[in-house]
Amino acid sequence: MFPKTKAVNLGLVILALALSLALTLPAGLVQAAMPDPAALDIVGQIGGITCAIAVQGDYAYVGVGPRLVVFDIRNPANPTPVGQTPVFPRLVYKVAAAGSYAYVTDEDDLYIVDISNPTRPTVVKTVVTPNYARGVAVAPAGSHVYVGDGYDLRVFDVSDPANPVEVGALTPSPAEVVRAIAIAGEYAYATGWGGLHVIHIADPAHPTEMGVYDTPGMARDVAAAGQYVYIADNDLLVVNVSDPAHPAPVGSCTIPGSTARSVAVAGGYAYVGGYSPAGCSLNVINVSNPAQPTEAGYVDTPGVPVGVAVAGNHVLIADDQDLLAVNVSNPAQPTVAALYQKTPFAYGVTVAGDYVYVADDYLGLRIIQAADPAALTEVGFYDSPGNALDVVVRGDYAYLADHNGGLRIIRISSPTQPVEVGVYDPDTAEAFRLALAGNYAYIADHDHNALRIVDVSNPANPTPVGVYVAPFPVTAVAVSETLFNGRRYAYIAEYEQKSIGSNSYLRVLDVANPAQPTSVGMLQNWGGAASDLAVVDGPGSARYIYLADGYPLNIINVTDPANPTLTLNIPGGYNGGYQGVAIAGNDAYFAYGGRGMTVWDISDPANPTQLVEADTAVEGRDVAVRDDAVFIADWTGGLVALAEAELRAAPASVTWLAEVDGDDPTPHAVQLTSTGRPITWTATISPTVGWLAVAPLSDTTPGTVTVTAHITGLAVGRYTATLVVTNDVNGAPSTVPVTLIVAQDVHHLYLPLVLRSSQSP
Repeated sequence: MFPKTKAVNLGLVILALALSLALTLPAGLVQAAMPDPAALDIVGQIGGITCAIAVQGDYAYVGVGPRLVVFDIRNPANPTPVGQTPVFPRLVYKVAAAGSYAYVTDEDDLYIVDISNPTRPTVVKTVVTPNYARGVAVAPAGSHVYVGDGYDLRVFDVSDPANPVEVGALTPSPAEVVRAIAIAGEYAYATGWGGLHVIHIADPAHPTEMGVYDTPGMARDVAAAGQYVYIADNDLLVVNVSDPAHPAPVGSCTIPGSTARSVAVAGGYAYVGGYSPAGCSLNVINVSNPAQPTEAGYVDTPGVPVGVAVAGNHVLIADDQDLLAVNVSNPAQPTVAALYQKTPFAYGVTVAGDYVYVADDYLGLRIIQAADPAALTEVGFYDSPGNALDVVVRGDYAYLADHNGGLRIIRISSPTQPVEVGVYDPDTAEAFRLALAGNYAYIADHDHNALRIVDVSNPANPTPVGVYVAPFPVTAVAVSETLFNGRRYAYIAEYEQKSIGSNSYLRVLDVANPAQPTSVGMLQNWGGAASDLAVVDGPGSARYIYLADGYPLNIINVTDPANPTLTLNIPGGYNGGYQGVAIAGNDAYFAYGGRGMTVWDISDPANPTQLVEADTAVEGRDVAVRDDAVFIADWTGGLVALAEAELRAAPASVTWLAEVDGDDPTPHAVQLTSTGRPITWTATISPTVGWLAVAPLSDTTPGTVTVTAHITGLAVGRYTATLVVTNDVNGAPSTVPVTLIVAQDVHHLYLPLVLRSSQSP
């Protein structure tokens, strides 16, 4: 097993970034620099796949990408998100809940989350485990948590959630990764790929393995009820554990055409998530006779049901793509009652003004309001027929490379109501990547070894004008809006897959006549299959291609179109490598596989300098740059926004109404938070007035400033001041207006008094 690698604090990593960032523009053009690149943090995130779910009372706790999202399920047919945690370092893998706390694993560590206020779930403690934390379960009393940590079962006393203590551990035999845990009475039931382990936990400090059952397939999930354990193990298996030392199979039920992936049990039924390449389903299994479990009904699901939980007459499903609510009041006819779906697969990304546009693979085009990068909100959605892999925005239109759906042109003048206006979708075209220049769209048709050129001067009537058929699959394309030596060139990457070794090519095409694209130069054998290209006009009259080539990064000099030459090959890691690229001034931003993003100073193309490597939850697939933020399409981790941390104060204003010669009003608490790293702040009052006080005068976020009014000696009138909170990041103050109204009789307050000019004692 490889040694465990912990996530790096993004704020610390980016401190090395010293140059300005700018909006991605055509080659050679630069826009205003970002205010303080050294202070970039992950400030916003939206979406990602749903992998984990737990239900307690009126709420469901769902892993959505790298966050825990709290849903109000009092109306299960309309699950409503009400709160979410900050971003975890990795995707939420499992979640358990008991009392006022939820316990989250992310295949890395354990997180203890205070859920007493569902609108503000707060991480109170991170437990760094030695291995990879996957399975998690909590004892009914809520005093002990059991974590599958690699090959071990670890027991934590969480009676003081802010100070959890590991009190016991057990390595099941035969050793295997503990992926799922269920608890019933004095026993924990742990499963891995190999089977079921029955563990006595009456003494949590000394867990003892009592018995093992070697299942025939892969034991992916487990549920317990009474003297039976139910295992999702290719089929649904029912195991009698009344004799813990000798767990015995008593019945099974095949999921027709599928493999069992998840299971929950309630009221004489097992609810089993089934998966097959042909489709997925929730299967309702009657287990009233454990020896003869039978399928009562099923319903298809959009994605893989990797987590299921029961809430009354509904089953809630985390199915990779969505959160589903299925009505099972009639077990023979379960029906989908609700579907919650937000940007699960962020594959391609571009930014225009206040909006970010995400190519969402299976799920079309997503439009995200990003005026405040710390508060990303999905506002529009276009469900494309194919797989949305790339997106370019120009003016009022988004151009979507929709793979087998061809080129889709969507009017986005109203971002909340995107409307398809044009399609180029011949039977022979597969839009893999996309570039725009002039009146033309350039489509990398991977599946048919072609570059297709389409006239989009009339978005409602895209018209094919030319095609270049390459020897090998075309994986990426770039075209500059800027002519080079009076001509326009397109640059395509090709990849020749061979049984032993492979060849890669960068081809230069003269597209001055779009109807007759002509190959004028080629570079062979530089690395792997390129997923993105960028064109940059460098110093003097030079032109370069920056090629995200998977494991290596390649910089190619194309100043002489007939003789492209490799300037530099920079080896990448073996965890996704370089995936997408955006250029901003002298900086190149690369979506970097398992590490999220890496930034290079390319002012000297022959000697680039890496400025930063920033970690995200999953795998950076594409990147877009705005003058105040960077946006990463993080694949199953959703959309991630990086920006300078800001100090936020809430509420936005403070007001008191007090009676003259009465008691001081109740103090107000102003909450101070940061959108990123912790911020040190200082509080003052402007102007200084004797009737107002604040405490403390300085601290670090998150924190609270208590604002207190003293009315002794004040006459009837309206008094005002401002709470000013400065910070150590950029010095920009946050201001909170403070108003005190002193009335003769608070029950008979007249408007002229409220409007009267401010007074001071």
